[in-house]
Formats: sequence, C-alpha cells, structure tokens
Amino acid sequence: MALGDKTLLKLNEAKEIASANSTANTAFYADAEGGDYKLLLTFANAGDSSGNVTIAVGDGPLGAGKDLTFAVGAGKTKAVVIDSAYFKIYSGEHKDTFKITTTAQMAVTVVELPQ
Repeated sequence: MALGDKTLLKLNEAKEIASANSTANTAFYADAEGGDYKLLLTFANAGDSSGNVTIAVGDGPLGAGKDLTFAVGAGKTKAVVIDSAYFKIYSGEHKDTFKITTTAQMAVTVVELPQ
C-alpha cells in the first residue's frame, strides 16, 4: 500500500485494513476520491514521544479556515473523520486528495466507510 491509499469497507463484510508509515515532517497526500465525506483516518504512534498531525485546509470554496492539528501521544492511536469540503484539494497535481504532515513516524490508515 502506498501511503494514502485507502481501504473501502462494505456493510457486513470483514476486511483487512492496510496501513503505511508516514515520514516525519514530510507531507503525503491521502486519497479523497469516491465517498470522501465518509473517510476515517487513523494515526498510530509507536514511538517514544508525542507527535503532531496536521491536515491542511484545501483549496475549495469552503477551505478558507485553518489547518487541523492534533497531537498523538507515544504509544497512542487517534482517529478522525474529516470534512471533505474543508480539507480536500480540488485542483492541480494533488487533485482529489488531502495533504497530511506528521512530526513523528506514524502508521496511517485511510478507510472509506460504507455509504
């Protein structure tokens, strides 16, 4: 799985969820095509210290606010469902993605929940 690829879940069907490791302080782009308003992102920090995750505001008409930044403690996992209208990139090289940066290496999963 490339970082940012997503797993599509279906109702009443068990499926293995793939994760990939982020690189500290390097942006990656998570897939936001399809049912992007139902995207669950998880960030697992297996390191010895806390790290931050920043999801950048997108370039759409509703992306006029500020980035979402939160801490993930050492040995902890956090999950977030994000608003695509606010965070999605709608044009350019990274169209239909979300820009995410972590300050520590984390196992990241991107899951599209059933419609």
